[in-house]
Amino acid sequence: MLLDNVCPTCKNLLSMVPQNMGMTDRLIRGILGIAILVMGVVRRSWWGLLGIYLIITALLGFCPLYLPFKFSTREIILDEEPMEFESEAVAK
Repeated sequence: MLLDNVCPTCKNLLSMVPQNMGMTDRLIRGILGIAILVMGVVRRSWWGLLGIYLIITALLGFCPLYLPFKFSTREIILDEEPMEFESEAVAK
């Protein structure tokens, strides 16, 4: 995980967030987020806020915009349970 050196309490909270983004997706979002944030600050534009959103989602590995579409770019590890969505959990 990208945030291995955070405090134990924060690490526990972050582990509760379901991840739906793969490492490539996170890396691209992080790089684009930093670039957009810098450009937003340099040009004094509100577009820098989009950069903040991209950076936060890259760090968390979770994109709320993927949820309605049940979309995930995360690689499935065989030892791990696949991510369940609320509608699937209720149906069981």
